[in-house]
Amino acid sequence: MAPRTGPTGIRADAATAEEASIPGIQKAALGTHIRRTYYSDQGRPVETAGIVVPAAHCEIVYEIRINR
Repeated sequence: MAPRTGPTGIRADAATAEEASIPGIQKAALGTHIRRTYYSDQGRPVETAGIVVPAAHCEIVYEIRINR
């Protein structure tokens, strides 16, 4: 049984003091925040992630597959 994805939220925002403790992130620096949850076939959450990526260090690229 492979997990399936749920909604993924992506937003740009200034890093908080807590996030600034992450190596490579300075307080108030612009970052990309990603929040996502994977669900089982029964709808139970099996993995959740909150990711902060420094905007000055990389570009985020997504591939979205559409099944028809």
